Amino acid sequence: MTDLFVPRSLEELALEWPPELDHISASSLKMAERCAEQWRQRYVLNKRQPPSPELINGRANHAAIEYSMQQKISTHMDLPTGEVLEFFDNNFVEEIEAEGGIGELEVRDGSTLVTDPTETRRMVDAIRRSGTGLVGHYHQNISPLVQPISVERPFELTPANLPVKVIGRIDLVATDQEMEATPVMIDRKTTRKKKARPEPEWVMQARIYQLAEPLEHVWHVSSNPMKIQTDFSIPLQPATIAERTLEHVVGKIGYYMQRYGREQEWPANGQLHPWACSFCGFKPSCWAWAES
Repeated sequence: MTDLFVPRSLEELALEWPPELDHISASSLKMAERCAEQWRQRYVLNKRQPPSPELINGRANHAAIEYSMQQKISTHMDLPTGEVLEFFDNNFVEEIEAEGGIGELEVRDGSTLVTDPTETRRMVDAIRRSGTGLVGHYHQNISPLVQPISVERPFELTPANLPVKVIGRIDLVATDQEMEATPVMIDRKTTRKKKARPEPEWVMQARIYQLAEPLEHVWHVSSNPMKIQTDFSIPLQPATIAERTLEHVVGKIGYYMQRYGREQEWPANGQLHPWACSFCGFKPSCWAWAES
């Protein structure tokens, strides 16, 4: 026999990394763990999923609060609520226009894709109104308690045991406006429903952020009806936890690249996730759902 199979060590396979991917974002690691095939579609094949109005709402929400927090670093004063809401509203509209209009969004009622233009418009308008309320509620009730130190600070990690650098942005590092206590990282989330605990994906991401900023990590979670949860946090974790997590996730991606390559399908483990497939824009063409 001429074509003998030569076994390779798991380490050798796992740390093979495509040279054209010179970084991985801390946020994309969540997708890699959620579903390898979704990650391949997005980051290896560079396909884009149509954005949802909820995603647009989240980005506009962050941008509006960031707009006020950025200037508050030096002024120690919040901007007027009306100015922040106007910024949110303009950003929401501009984000949709940049995507090509409402018709380019992926609008869902639960897990059902909405195709009727009138219903699509109604749902987008409802999300916009809800977003306006959430921004105003946060700005009036939580922002006055927060004194920002840095806003949307980029970071870059170059772990010695990884073949790729890790990049990301930390939403907010701040202290209590009046107490001037020890700084904490604050990560703001918008959700449809009140949460009983931080999502496991949030915790994984927070631990990686703590490699860049060794501080307690706090979540501010806004949901409807107007409710802001500020009691979710994790203390500073041992760096080895995040370092091993990075090594495992990046190693697994490297292994899949070696095992399957760019063009062959990767494991669709989103099927085991409680909602990943229902909200994945690649589902219609996914090998795991091709016959459903």
